[in-house]
Amino acid sequence: MRQLPAREPRVSHGAGPQPAGAQLVLEGHDVRWGDVEDHLAGLRASLEHMAQLARTLEEQEFAATLQREIAAGSGARTAELYESAMPAWQCYAGLRRYLQRG
Repeated sequence: MRQLPAREPRVSHGAGPQPAGAQLVLEGHDVRWGDVEDHLAGLRASLEHMAQLARTLEEQEFAATLQREIAAGSGARTAELYESAMPAWQCYAGLRRYLQRG
């Protein structure tokens, strides 16, 4: 497998610093996250981890690893729901395309 360049995925929100106590709100749903910066830091870390897996693993190994990690952290049912909403093969394909654009 060809080694991909170290292009880093990015997550950002709004311009400038956020006011203390700012919340990230999912419009149309009654879902709120407390500290926006903490939430985005966790999202960035997850995305960086998945990008590293996509850089170094083939599709089937990536999918199995991602499914195993989700199940270990959230349970088998949540892993099934993730796979239904965002199949691991599709996540892999998207990350590989993004990383190859480097």
